[in-house]
Formats: sequence, C-alpha cells, structure tokens
Amino acid sequence: MTLIIMKSKTLLYLGLVLVVLLVVMVGRNLLQKQQAQQLNDYQQALARINKNNIAQINFEQDGESLEISKVNGNWQVASRSADPQKVEELLSALFTENNPILIGQSDEQRQNFNLTEAEAVKVKLQNSDGQEVVLWIGRQSGPTTAVSLAGQKQIYELRHLSNIGLDPQPWFDLNIVDLEANEIKKLSFTNFSASQTSDGVWQLEPEIEGEQINHDGLNTFAMKLNPLIASELVEDVIPVEYDVPISHILIIEKSNGKTVTLEFYKGESDYLVTKLPESDNYMLSEFTGDELDKSRDGFVLTEN
Repeated sequence: MTLIIMKSKTLLYLGLVLVVLLVVMVGRNLLQKQQAQQLNDYQQALARINKNNIAQINFEQDGESLEISKVNGNWQVASRSADPQKVEELLSALFTENNPILIGQSDEQRQNFNLTEAEAVKVKLQNSDGQEVVLWIGRQSGPTTAVSLAGQKQIYELRHLSNIGLDPQPWFDLNIVDLEANEIKKLSFTNFSASQTSDGVWQLEPEIEGEQINHDGLNTFAMKLNPLIASELVEDVIPVEYDVPISHILIIEKSNGKTVTLEFYKGESDYLVTKLPESDNYMLSEFTGDELDKSRDGFVLTEN
C-alpha cells in the first residue's frame, strides 16, 4: 500500500513538473513572438527613413569617404553607373525584416567588434526628404556583421551584409550591355550585318541568293548580350598594350532607335572594350571577346 502511494506521489510530481515546463515553454514562445512583433531601436530608426525612398548612401572611415547617390532614378558612384543589384543587396541587409539580435553594449564589446571611432565604417542613409540615419559597421564574422546606431551603445547582429569598402570599383555596374533578343533590331559586325524583323526573323546583309540563315546561331549570339558582363571597368589611363588598331567592332541598333557601338582592342590575354557613345572602357575575357568576333559563315547553314 505504501509503495502504491509513493508511486502515485511520484507520478503527481512528474505531472506537476511537466505542467510547469509546458507553461514556461508556452510563456517563452509568447514572449518571443511579442518581442518579434515589437521593433527594437535599430528597426525603429530605419523605419523612419523608408528603404524605398533612399536617395544617397555615404561611407566614411578613417578620413576616407565614398558616396553612392541616385540620379534620375539610377544609382551612381564616382560619376559612373553603380550596380543596382549590389546597392539593393546592401539596403536589404541593412533594412532587415526581422529584429536583429542584441549581442552587446559595453565599451569592451564595442572594441572587440571593431565599433570604435577609428575602426568602424560609418554608413549614412539619407532619403529624398533629407531624413537620415547613421550606422556604424563593425567586424564581420562569417555571415554575420556587428552594427550599431550612431550615438548608441547597443550592438546588433546583421546577417548577409557584404563587406563594405571605400573602393568604388566593386560598386561599378559591369554590364556593358544588357538586352533582350527582341530589343535588338540590327547587329553590325566588321564586314556584314544581321537585321531582325519585329516577329524575330533574322536577315543577313548583304543578301546572298540561296543562302540559309542560321537563326538559332543568331539567337544564341544575341543571348550573349543579355547581359555582357565585364571583368573590370577601366577608370583612368588605358594601358599601353591596348594602344593598337581595333581588333573587331560590333554595332548594336536597338528597337528604340538608339545605337551602341563596341570597339574591341586585343591584349595579351584579354580585351579592352570601348563602349560608345559613353566612351566607357571595360576589360573583357579573351574567351568572351573571341566569341563576339563573328564571321558571316558562322551564321549560315551548310549542307551536309
């Protein structure tokens, strides 16, 4: 009888423990959900300036600075076109959908996370109404980066924020051209041209009677322009090795009436490409440059 009573008490205690644990777990989940729904200081600050209304981004570190600004709806950096995708990735990482985790707030922790005046990258986000927020970006560790609001001690953890540097080169838009096939009206090569009708039929010029056009080949070529991506944008003086006669030329007449001209200059292991009328200079791999140097025979079907 005593044994039965002891077992009953044990089961009762276990039941009470399970109930307590269940209450704690439910309470914790409710608290986490409530905290997730409440914007912390970081998100409250960024909510005031609206991600979709950002007009200017300034980076500053140790006396050096870089500005990315929106001009007529397009992002620019160092008087060049900036890569809109990279800018969007930056803003998406900063304007995180979920509350960033608070990971510290002491002076020692700020030093450990490189959030000191000398080490942090200061990022000023300004919207078109002139409202701004300044963030301090600190140490990056794997997919996470330490960040804090200017003037505050709290340190938050952001995920998937790419390394921020003050060199403009990584921010440049390296798309030489980015055209859908139906946006191309005419392709002019060094010794011939190919025109496309509104219904997607290609014609070679000058026409040769009985010649069978390789439409698939021309469509495949057009896909190389969607987009044509450079390895680098040449900012300053063109290297001497590219001071040579044009290797080949490609003139793209678009369906909107505008024309883009690409001049190719062959180097030892790559090409320098000059884009007109902008006069921008890009570096392009040797393989891609060779692929764009086509003869008429490459677009003509041969009989087996």
